[in-house]
Amino acid sequence: MIAAAITVPHATAPPLQPSAPVTAWNVSASAQLRWDVGHARLAKDETTVHISTDGKFLYVRFDAKQSEPLMAAQHSDDTVAGGSNINGGIAWTDDAVWVDLWPTGPAGFQYQFESNPNGAHNEASSENTAFAPAWESHGEATSGGYVVTMAIPVAVIHGAHPGTWHAQLVRYVRSSGEMNVWSYDEAQNNPDDPARAGLLSIPTLARPPVPRPRVGMYALGELASAPIGGSTSRVGADFSIPVAQTAAIFGTLHPDYSNVEIDQQSISPTVYQRVYSEVRPFFTQAAPYYNNFNCDVCSGFRTTLYTPSIPTPAQGYAFEGKEGAFGLAAFDAIGDGRSDAAAALNYTSDDNHWNAAFQHVLANIPGVRDVADELGVSWFNGKYLSAYANYATDRGTNVLDPSQGNWLDAGGGFVNQQYALFGSFRSVGS
Repeated sequence: MIAAAITVPHATAPPLQPSAPVTAWNVSASAQLRWDVGHARLAKDETTVHISTDGKFLYVRFDAKQSEPLMAAQHSDDTVAGGSNINGGIAWTDDAVWVDLWPTGPAGFQYQFESNPNGAHNEASSENTAFAPAWESHGEATSGGYVVTMAIPVAVIHGAHPGTWHAQLVRYVRSSGEMNVWSYDEAQNNPDDPARAGLLSIPTLARPPVPRPRVGMYALGELASAPIGGSTSRVGADFSIPVAQTAAIFGTLHPDYSNVEIDQQSISPTVYQRVYSEVRPFFTQAAPYYNNFNCDVCSGFRTTLYTPSIPTPAQGYAFEGKEGAFGLAAFDAIGDGRSDAAAALNYTSDDNHWNAAFQHVLANIPGVRDVADELGVSWFNGKYLSAYANYATDRGTNVLDPSQGNWLDAGGGFVNQQYALFGSFRSVGS
């Protein structure tokens, strides 16, 4: 493994105009993206990255030479959700560069900041599936490639601290499928693998304080005649109270989600079961803590928690937090005559080879009570081999025969840059 490490110098903010000469970034650390993990070979084109900080922002500049034609159709920010590398497939339809950050180590929150050659950017984080802070990026094509600059605010990164961070620098060439990285292992096939990340030493970073408590209020009113429902008003709030850099208590009171459920239900009918993506802030804030179970050959096979099936609550209370290798989250959504609750405990080893998770889900509906528990363990040797096993139980009013409420899912496989072979065994009921 080529484990890269650089010290990020403290400097005044460099010019973010891509046309500025690279000499304007002379007080910065530099890195080369030498390895193409997509094809297990040396990178075809040169990519130089410069990094500095003023204590409030991380400033990053990519100078990318490219022999292939540039692909850069996106001109608006935040049009690609969930990160560049999703389930092993690149979501971008453009050439792109990005920065991965793990400030508290491989088992902590991951932050990803991405841009195409136009400077149109996206972002993602394991902290929150709806992570979308304000940040700055610029891009411009050159005669032999392109330049992208970024200003990443430290304040949006939970767990930011002076010292050593794990990080990765990545460049994606859409037309050839190249994925060039800074720190690498020749057996690596995922550019965002935290076990292969390099180290950024940031000794002069001003540590941000615990994030401030946040309260968002709203009020809605409607004037209407009695035959169509009459006048009405509604007041609600969302709140988040941080208790540490990487932990918070949050909740919602009488939320309004702009007819999310009505919009989803108005889609044309289909004979196939729909699977919706959760968009309600109360559920997205801690979503990365839940359903952390590996699955091969899933075919739509879901785990024990599917929040889109929970009606919008009148009140919701939750906790999320990470400490070292462990993550913990819980919520209670209280609705009209029902309540839905869940809790999850996760573990990730420092080398990212082992993962384990336990999840408890409870639903209380008039006349129906359901309790589901799931435990899972997965292993990856960091190169080619992986294996996992999940076991779950379902008990409650509608489970008349407890032996039919158990299931086991186990499997494993082999993967490299050219081939993948996976298999699973699944037993549901007795």
